[in-house]
Amino acid sequence: MKIYYTLNVPNYYIDFIRNLEKRYEIEMTSREESILALRPAKYDDNIYEKRMETKATVYFPQNFKILDVVGQQQEHKIFNAPFSKGLYYRMLINTNNTTKSIEIKFMVE
Repeated sequence: MKIYYTLNVPNYYIDFIRNLEKRYEIEMTSREESILALRPAKYDDNIYEKRMETKATVYFPQNFKILDVVGQQQEHKIFNAPFSKGLYYRMLINTNNTTKSIEIKFMVE
């Protein structure tokens, strides 16, 4: 199973926000720009940028065995719950017009 995530902030949106800035004679802070998806935000350490962060938990029936997780995720964790098998993962995209993916390899026992 492969899941794709795309960050695509269209140019007309960026132009619209910039025109509002000019119209009302304001200058946004970098925090405001990152909230509006105009630029990546910096983590607290001011080193690593993030734009979009996705966290997901996928649950599988008990008879599924998760074999491998490959892709561009920041982290992942496979776990067993009383009612299912599960996978938690986190993915970041910090460049506009970029697609990242995660592939979950599994088998039915």
